[in-house]
Amino acid sequence: MDKLNNDCLLEIFSNISFLEKIKLELVCKKWYAVLQDCRAYSEATKLDISEFLFVTNSEYYQQDNINFVPLVKGIVQRGGPYVKEITFGYRWLKISQAILDHITEHCSQLKSLNLGCCIINGNLSKLLKKFAPQLEIFTLEESTWVNEDDPHEVSNYLSHFKAIKDLNLRKAKFNLDPIVHLPPYIECIDISASKQITGNALGYFFETHSHLKSFHMSPLPQSLIKSYSYYLQYDEDPEEGGLQTVIDSMKHLINLETLELGFIPHDAYSLRIDPISNLTSLKTLSLEQRKKGNFGSS
Repeated sequence: MDKLNNDCLLEIFSNISFLEKIKLELVCKKWYAVLQDCRAYSEATKLDISEFLFVTNSEYYQQDNINFVPLVKGIVQRGGPYVKEITFGYRWLKISQAILDHITEHCSQLKSLNLGCCIINGNLSKLLKKFAPQLEIFTLEESTWVNEDDPHEVSNYLSHFKAIKDLNLRKAKFNLDPIVHLPPYIECIDISASKQITGNALGYFFETHSHLKSFHMSPLPQSLIKSYSYYLQYDEDPEEGGLQTVIDSMKHLINLETLELGFIPHDAYSLRIDPISNLTSLKTLSLEQRKKGNFGSS
């Protein structure tokens, strides 16, 4: 009889929002016990952690509240087996190793992970080892790191992304040359204002990823800015390739619909940009205007 009662309660609870269910856990021991069954949260395929945080503007950057980690772990644990998408809402939340490990342990069906505009106080190796082969969307847009060594671990797992369709590495501080190992059917990638990628690697990426539909590189990666400075000084691209190598290889992007490029200092003699005219599928082209003092500024 208790089993039937529990099943009835689960059926009722399934029609209530995630947040309301958590509140109902406080009503009585019976409801708490029933709601600890993960089936009660089976509708929670997407979690936006920021929606569960009650903070004022004055507390926006105060991430050391002792309740924060237990709160996030509780949310993840309840929805874990059913969650396919997790975001932290671009709120500059500090994501600790304990939170990363909890996601790794409980969210077996994860397809989309958005760590954009987060302060990451941990290492992603364990998480990426498990989820990189199944992730379709992964975002590290403008994320910062407490330990300067931790972001470089991400570079080692770029070759593990087998199902990725949308990858945002804006302002990445690690080497992006391994993007050449991404699956050929990736549709969107953002490497704007990243620190390190060679012209040869990016050129080869274009040659082998002709299914790309959206490419964002505004502002230009720092390494490509330096390569162009080298060209102006020595009248040739560096050995690892430069901006001209990248632009020439864009002719292979026959399915590209959206192209966003940072300011490219050029004239008819130093840099040819005519290969862009071969992108016959292009629907949106955005070129950053020059900014005084530094053509690579954001």
